[in-house]
Amino acid sequence: MKTVMFALAALCLAPAAASAATSPKDLCPNGQLVTIRFSEIKPTGTKAGFAKAAADNQAWYVSHGLTQNHQNAGVVLQRNDKGEWTESPNAVVTVHTNPPGSTAPAPDDAWKAFVAEYDANSTMKSQTMVCFSQPLR
Repeated sequence: MKTVMFALAALCLAPAAASAATSPKDLCPNGQLVTIRFSEIKPTGTKAGFAKAAADNQAWYVSHGLTQNHQNAGVVLQRNDKGEWTESPNAVVTVHTNPPGSTAPAPDDAWKAFVAEYDANSTMKSQTMVCFSQPLR
């Protein structure tokens, strides 16, 4: 009986199998999709150049009629062992709310220009897509 109880408890605590989907929207039909990218400013790049790339990225979406998504850039803040906060010298982030995914227009010359700005100023270190049940404000 003890063995059966442990087996049932293990089943209850086991994580559910992950669902597979063809797009993130399929897994987040009632939530808000957000893409978060952490990047590092290159030795030859600048935070201002990175911020301009993000602004040009946002302008490209708007110029192509995609007004429900927003591209925001920021710097990473870090705390030392004394509890003091500083701005990271080279870590930056973009947060892209409501990315259009496969419905985005094909890349054009303006797309290539802002990608070149990102590439000249930064190296993307990681990218994560998140489904928020409540929209970011």
